[in-house]
Amino acid sequence: MRILLTLLILSLLSACGSSSYDQSREWRLQECEKILDDLDRGNCKKNTPHYQ
Repeated sequence: MRILLTLLILSLLSACGSSSYDQSREWRLQECEKILDDLDRGNCKKNTPHYQ
C-alpha cells in the first residue's frame, strides 16, 4: 500500500512540473512572436525546446 501511495505522489509531482514547463515554453514562444526580424524570430523558435 505504501508503494502505491508513493508512486501516486510522485506521479502527481511530475505532472505539476510538466505543467510548469509547458507554461514557460508557451510564454517563450509568445515572446518569440514579438521579435520583428524574421531570422531572429526563427532562431528564437528553433532554440525553444520541442518547437515544431
